Amino acid sequence: MKRITYVFFIGLFNVMLMTMQACSQTNGNVIKPAVYVGITPCSSGTRPVPGIPKETECELIKWELKLFSGKEQEISGTYILDCDYGLPKQGTKGLLHGGKRLHRGGK
Repeated sequence: MKRITYVFFIGLFNVMLMTMQACSQTNGNVIKPAVYVGITPCSSGTRPVPGIPKETECELIKWELKLFSGKEQEISGTYILDCDYGLPKQGTKGLLHGGKRLHRGGK
């Protein structure tokens, strides 16, 4: 199961990287990132990616990945990954008590 999860995330990031150039738009000095949003179950395979502690109650992860490209060297090639995780709020798409948030970024 770990291998399937690993292959899935590698494939997902490869697709995102290949489309990053096509999806990113520049408008003057404003760079619009390529934005990818998704929801996955919170499992032993998905917890390590954003760094969710093993002892945390978690059944659902909401992902938002922003990939930046452009002519400005300090911004081009950077990413922002926001993950909201926790227990699902029954009957909604939300998380119980708003869940917890992880914010990651880098180059």
